[in-house]
Amino acid sequence: MLTLHKEMAGILNMALEAYGRVVTSGFAEPPSSIEAKKDWRKQSDAIALWLADCELADGAELRASVCFDAFRQWCENAQLQKLTIKSFSQRVERLGISKRRTSEGIVYVGIKIAAAEVSFS
Repeated sequence: MLTLHKEMAGILNMALEAYGRVVTSGFAEPPSSIEAKKDWRKQSDAIALWLADCELADGAELRASVCFDAFRQWCENAQLQKLTIKSFSQRVERLGISKRRTSEGIVYVGIKIAAAEVSFS
């Protein structure tokens, strides 16, 4: 401890120099950190997890009400907090699933089988 106390001024100078470099150049985020952050976001996003349990197929369509009901059931089974239909719709679209209006109501494009229709074993 005594040795570190004698070096405090030098340690502080090194820390200030490093801080100055970061302020002017920014932090360099390693690819492994970027990937870990993506994985964490996906694991903490209930809708992204639910969509991972869905079968996605070009040209397929599934009624929005069926999707939302399936998501609510999935959340209940997974003991996750439920969302409102508006929040659900906005977040599904942010994840790249488009919707359109048909004579039968609103459908999501590209979802073939909802997660609730898949076995929860």
